[in-house]
Amino acid sequence: MRVGQEIRFEGHQARLNEANISKLSGFISPESPYLWCFLTVAANSNDRSSDYIRLRPLEQRLGKNWVRTVAEWLTECISGHEACSHQSSDKIFPPTRVIDVGPSDGSEIPFLCTCRDGIQEWVTLSHCWGQSPPLKTTVSSLPDHQRGLPLDKLPRLFHDAVLITRDLGYRYLWIDSLCIVQDSREDWIRESAYMGNIYKHSVFTISADNCRDSRDNILENHSPIQMNYVKQRCCSSKLLFRSEIYAFSHCEWKQNYKSNHSVLGSRAWALQEQVLSPRTLHWTPLQIAWSCRCTTRSEEDPTGSHPKDLPADNYLYQTKLICLSQEGLQIAKEKDPLHDRYCGPLRLWYLLVMQFCARRITFEEDSLSAVSGLAKEVNRQIGKEYLAGIWAHDIHNGLLWSVGAQASYPSTYVAPSWSWASIKKGRLVHPACMPMTEKSYLGQPVIIKPAAKILETHVTYAWGDNFGPVVSGKLRI
Repeated sequence: MRVGQEIRFEGHQARLNEANISKLSGFISPESPYLWCFLTVAANSNDRSSDYIRLRPLEQRLGKNWVRTVAEWLTECISGHEACSHQSSDKIFPPTRVIDVGPSDGSEIPFLCTCRDGIQEWVTLSHCWGQSPPLKTTVSSLPDHQRGLPLDKLPRLFHDAVLITRDLGYRYLWIDSLCIVQDSREDWIRESAYMGNIYKHSVFTISADNCRDSRDNILENHSPIQMNYVKQRCCSSKLLFRSEIYAFSHCEWKQNYKSNHSVLGSRAWALQEQVLSPRTLHWTPLQIAWSCRCTTRSEEDPTGSHPKDLPADNYLYQTKLICLSQEGLQIAKEKDPLHDRYCGPLRLWYLLVMQFCARRITFEEDSLSAVSGLAKEVNRQIGKEYLAGIWAHDIHNGLLWSVGAQASYPSTYVAPSWSWASIKKGRLVHPACMPMTEKSYLGQPVIIKPAAKILETHVTYAWGDNFGPVVSGKLRI
């Protein structure tokens, strides 16, 4: 229904089947016997037509009426999505610190606590620090934060994250600025190296998509765009029921989603937080949306899309597969014959690097740290040497990165010049030729073979972490 409605003469059904739907929004031959009208159609959940129409009209969110919907999405995923669950072989190490948000009735004030082995479930927050630094834990403030973090003292975003965690029945919340001692180099080195696992092993992530900084809130910031809904009566002569549907302009629908731009989506650190999190709860002024490794949901589309409905080259679905276990990968390959072509670990890596380089990062020297969690997931699958953003066994391919526009180097050293990581972020970077050994030319396979011989590679790491920052790199060809 979202793609379009067509009004046709009954005798032209064969012509319809031959039509290329993907081209309908462009030029349509005047000889076509169809009158095409692109609309988005929605139906209320208590209406009989909702059995056949997925979308729901957006309404003003009142109080805590979101809790039931989100709890259902969460329960469905935890109980039914094997790909989103921790594997029995996974050893889960909790973060060093978490915020104990207290019981759901709010009878206890939150406080920063040191994790115990018994803590196996926590919620994470993905947010933009912005121009106004958030509340931080420092060496001097650590004792105070361990005694208590009163809600009325927290920034609005952190306040809302605590309430959301409570309302969904969880006790522990991880926020980077509070759970990492920000002025302790030793603490930051240790925690940033483990940050990918903190998101990967969380129950779900609260994603503050449109918050500029921690002063913005998400629970009260809800202003669904007023769609020009046209109520239309309809009936089914076959199933014998009458109903009402709501139609509105498909172009307007697309424009509204385009204008609802995610601030967080432009930040480099947030990429691995989105990809590694098994479940993400996206809070936007328009609506709440849900994504996991198996499906997507939203207040407008509560039944969502499943993997079988997603195209093989869907970016979000692809990149989240980087976290699958070996058993999960094998199952995915058996179900999808195109898995290796579209979802091989190196291809996913290059897609992620392209996305990462297009985003902005405040401190360029954090670039390799901000992508280290993703690199570790690729390494888990391929077990090959990692050289400041380049994979040694694919180095001929990895060195073929290019910049789509004028680029520059940051003022501080980030990586050797032969790595894409050395370029200042916020640019379109093509990280390599995609790792597919077979190309085609005029329908005939072409085998690409490397001509250069790599004589020596060496990278010196800043902290001894082979996926973290580097201080120098050497390559001889």
